[in-house]
Amino acid sequence: MDAGLSRRLPGGDAVSPVVLYSPRRSLRDPEDRVRLSGGTCRAETIDTRAPFYLGDARAPLPDWRPATPQERSILWTESAPPAHRGVGIVRLLGPQLIRLFAARRDIFERADDGDTLKHPLIGLLLDLVRNAGLIAKHVYSARIGRDQPGLLTMTRAVDQDARIGLHFDRWDKLAVDELESSSNRVSINLGPSDRYFIFLNQTACGMATILRTAEIQVVRDVRAIGAAFMQAFPQYPIVRLRLRPGDAYIAPTENILHDGSSADVVETNHYLSLRGRFDFCASGA
Repeated sequence: MDAGLSRRLPGGDAVSPVVLYSPRRSLRDPEDRVRLSGGTCRAETIDTRAPFYLGDARAPLPDWRPATPQERSILWTESAPPAHRGVGIVRLLGPQLIRLFAARRDIFERADDGDTLKHPLIGLLLDLVRNAGLIAKHVYSARIGRDQPGLLTMTRAVDQDARIGLHFDRWDKLAVDELESSSNRVSINLGPSDRYFIFLNQTACGMATILRTAEIQVVRDVRAIGAAFMQAFPQYPIVRLRLRPGDAYIAPTENILHDGSSADVVETNHYLSLRGRFDFCASGA
């Protein structure tokens, strides 16, 4: 069976997949930028490092391969996509600015999200976001985080020392049919090494449409839809996007199954995440 992105799914022609986009052509799918897995499985069967997983968590199979030319044509778009179904990559920080943020990292790490957002360096960062081909319509929070190395997926359950695997964010708590208007996220790699963003290139509504066409009944809830889709189509690939130090991704994390990954990373890495309402400039930058 063809397990690639080009494999026809029930209802596949009726949905618009999530696409990759960059205002800078040089960032579009260079060597090692994008890899695909052969699908997903129960996370606890392939990743036994602490922290462990919740029992129903799913993770990508760690068999990353390059995308085929046909898959690249499905994944990448030349024009700015709607923010609710576009994963973008931009270059925000050069070496000098990475060092500047590294020197002030202790200030960020002591602050809560609200205080971090007021820091003068965040204003500088938002100016860089606007100059990189993105529109910052509203910013709700800013947070510095650390990536533990060597983990296939990273996000932990609230108030539990356990990982949740591929998931939807639920900050906005919107119904499935309202997710096109949900907030999204810009996350900047502060280094010192590469980090990875992994996602499934269908929106919640797209997955629900495919499941309905396949006559698979599921309640209209993002968690139920995501779990049902990965169980029904376990060979559907997961996309892994490599982010160099200074790179940032923009992603509709309320509307797509996603997580971070540090499986091939040996150092503790840092990132700065902004949650808000960001969009792509129509003509790029």
